[in-house]
Amino acid sequence: LPETSCEDLILNGDMESGIDYWYHRNSGSNTNRGGLRAESGGVNDSNTIRLFNRYRTYTGVGQNLDMRCLRNSLNEFYEIEMYFRLENEKTPGTPYICNPFSTSTSVRCPYITFQQEKYVDEKLQTTYKTDVAGTIAPNNLGEFNLLHGVFKVDETIQSLDRVFMYLER
Repeated sequence: LPETSCEDLILNGDMESGIDYWYHRNSGSNTNRGGLRAESGGVNDSNTIRLFNRYRTYTGVGQNLDMRCLRNSLNEFYEIEMYFRLENEKTPGTPYICNPFSTSTSVRCPYITFQQEKYVDEKLQTTYKTDVAGTIAPNNLGEFNLLHGVFKVDETIQSLDRVFMYLER
């Protein structure tokens, strides 16, 4: 891989190509349990992704990280920076404020989870690493708020077959 291709583990991070490479964690392709749509109106009028019909707190927006890059970057650090704005699901367009200090799934702010998968003796083993990145306080009502974190590529991450990074709340 060219060295510059691993600087960003996220493909289409600016959403210039709509929702290409972005997924949501749900029960199959049933959009009654969540779906993604590309829209304008993001930070500084950039493109953004809207998750609609969210089914559960864990059915967030995410992307598979490029394992080729992770396997070639032992002891490297990657920074996660994402902006989000929450709306009340019952009255779309109405801002919703979350609590960055709460652990309750009903009021807590978004955070990043890694769904980590590895085949051992031909059987898939899945583990979850939560709070890889979290909401930075203060959380301003109706505005885009920052989610931030840093992770180090270690031998455990390098040994995985898949890392799906997704937003939970």
